[in-house]
Amino acid sequence: MIKTFRLRLTLWYLSCFAVLFLALTAGLYGVLSRTMIGRLDEGLVSQAGTAASLFEDEMDETHGDVAASAHEAVSEMRVGFSKVALVAGSRLVYGSAPFDAAALAADSKDKKESPFTWEGLRVAAQHIQIAGEPYTALAAEPLQDIDADLAAIRSAVLLALPLILALAGAAGYWFAKRSLAPLDAMAAQASRISGSNLDSRLAIGNAAAELQTLAKSFNELLGRIDQSFEGMRRFVADASHELRTPVAVIRGEADVALGGDRSAAEYRESLAIILDESRRLSVLVDDLLNLARADAGRVQLHQQDFYWNDLLSECCRSMQSLAAARGIELCYRPAADGPDLQFHG
Repeated sequence: MIKTFRLRLTLWYLSCFAVLFLALTAGLYGVLSRTMIGRLDEGLVSQAGTAASLFEDEMDETHGDVAASAHEAVSEMRVGFSKVALVAGSRLVYGSAPFDAAALAADSKDKKESPFTWEGLRVAAQHIQIAGEPYTALAAEPLQDIDADLAAIRSAVLLALPLILALAGAAGYWFAKRSLAPLDAMAAQASRISGSNLDSRLAIGNAAAELQTLAKSFNELLGRIDQSFEGMRRFVADASHELRTPVAVIRGEADVALGGDRSAAEYRESLAIILDESRRLSVLVDDLLNLARADAGRVQLHQQDFYWNDLLSECCRSMQSLAAARGIELCYRPAADGPDLQFHG
């Protein structure tokens, strides 16, 4: 099975060209054959009519001498390669060349069309009556010359056909290669695009309208992929940022708890903060997972309002252990006109 589109396109073009060429050649051959036969028939009909007319005139001049009239009528004609004969009933009176004119004249009476073909001859017959006697003027010519010309034409076509098909195939392959060159260039550009340069786009240039549509669709696909990658990068950055705070709080609280001897109440407070941050970390991981599922379209997020005071209060409570480890006292007091943050140390 041919998998190369360029070669397949060439074969389709070559097949269509071969069918059209053979059909055109057959049509021209038929027209030429009919034209040659038609010209021959015109000449034979004219010769048969002339022979009949001359024979009638000679019969008047010779007062009914059939043999002399036929001889004079045929002798006065320029028959060339044709054979002209006058037949009385079923008897040959005179002929310009030896052939079975009597049998031919008998067969001509059964023919509905004239001229007709008879044993390799093209024959035209003109039937007349003189003094109540039937006569037939015949004009015949061999079909050898026409057959030879047609055979030469067939041989020329058969000899030229492979060369013509070879040239047509080469031209078809060249046109296919040139037509698909923009597609090869687009494929080369696409192979150079990776995750680090998703902002690159295919250069369309002066390609065909179909290839321009393909390149435009591919560029739109690259744009959507670039947006998806950018969303993934933002998600990773946001996840890292969100996870950093509770992890830092847990580590800081653990460092403070292990930094020296403390009372049981202080240890319980540190463990409570660590437990609270661990729960917060677990909720944050679940939220990030739901956010990833929402970006993938698997779940639908429900938005709701919240108070900044609550958020700041939670942040300050989480950062108190880190501030205490560095000798900083962090105080937070909600106010009517907004949160009030104070630092001492």
